Amino acid sequence: MRKYLLLLSVALLTVPAFSQTSAKKPLKIFIAVDSEGPSGVVTYWGHDYEHGLYAEGQQLLMSDVNAAVEGCQRAGATEIVVSDDTAKSLTISPLTLNPAALLIRGRAREKRLPNLHGLDETFSGVILLGTHAREGTPDGVLAHTLSGVSEEHRRYWHNGREIGEMDVYATVAGHYGVPVIMVTGCEATCRQARELLGDQIVTVAVKKAFAQERAVVISPKVTAGMITRGVQEAVARMGKIPPYRVPVPVKVRLQFPTKELADRHEANRRKRYPDWPGVRVDERTFEAVIHSLLDPNLYL
Repeated sequence: MRKYLLLLSVALLTVPAFSQTSAKKPLKIFIAVDSEGPSGVVTYWGHDYEHGLYAEGQQLLMSDVNAAVEGCQRAGATEIVVSDDTAKSLTISPLTLNPAALLIRGRAREKRLPNLHGLDETFSGVILLGTHAREGTPDGVLAHTLSGVSEEHRRYWHNGREIGEMDVYATVAGHYGVPVIMVTGCEATCRQARELLGDQIVTVAVKKAFAQERAVVISPKVTAGMITRGVQEAVARMGKIPPYRVPVPVKVRLQFPTKELADRHEANRRKRYPDWPGVRVDERTFEAVIHSLLDPNLYL
């Protein structure tokens, strides 16, 4: 009898622990961070370490990032990956990042994938933090598509629909079967996120534009709580948010405001990438047909 009770005790101790471990599905969240959309930001500080507002901008960005990481923790995430997708990819400080998160930083010297390096099918959701509206958005804070502070003002279309950087993130995430579950930025950015990804996506608007570099902003002490709660809500809604699927091939169209800018872009691309597929269709416009959603030429 004593031997039987001993064996039963061991079984009761070991079986539940094994069941809990094997039944728990990993909850991996990928957070991609840009420098134009964080709380309080109304200027292109992230492109220049000597910018007078660089230190302040970095603090504002880190407040949003850590608030998102905290939301992931509260939602039960088993792994949190933060990707520094700012201009130089060295803006997020490992010294002040919540240690619960892993950090991807630094620029690849070879031709890069379009976005989301490190993402794969094992992730449950993508959060786009500090995102901005696409080029030409009149009520967007620092609205642009890829070209940032330059005068290029690039505009892109995929299969005849004008897109921004958010669209490419969603496209690549969808390739892996991973939904974008939350977007933060200005009100215009959040509106475009809902138009693209549906009303179930969680959006957190941290500012409202009067002009490209003027906006009413909410205190980061307030938006931190908004972001943390938003992440928790986004994780809770994950089953209702499908991945964004784009069929291939994709017809990509890139347009510049002037012939001179288009000439310069073409010369640069053909010098760096002899196999660049862009075809000039008029003085300011290039087109190409892309057969992989991981092709860097989603941005011609």
